[in-house]
Amino acid sequence: MSAVSPLTDSVARPIKGIVRERLERTKRESVESALGKGESWVTKLLNNGSGVCVDDLPLLLDFLGLKVVDKSKVCVDPEIAHAYEVIVRKKLESHSLLYEDAE
Repeated sequence: MSAVSPLTDSVARPIKGIVRERLERTKRESVESALGKGESWVTKLLNNGSGVCVDDLPLLLDFLGLKVVDKSKVCVDPEIAHAYEVIVRKKLESHSLLYEDAE
């Protein structure tokens, strides 16, 4: 018989996902009201006593300030993207893109 190794911390205690973290920090009644769910729906959800319907996901994520993005896409903070745009615009303004031929 082979020896059984003890569970590692990562297996014994799964890492909390962002959805769980946001749900735990949010007032449960406000989530239930926004989604049109009954009392204790969030508690059951957090205790794995209830599932989420696929149709409820977009509303739940929106309420929690989250969105689903395709894995092939890259998300950038809008303020950072704007800063890069300003930097590029300033750089382009200081250099002419068209050069005249001196013939």
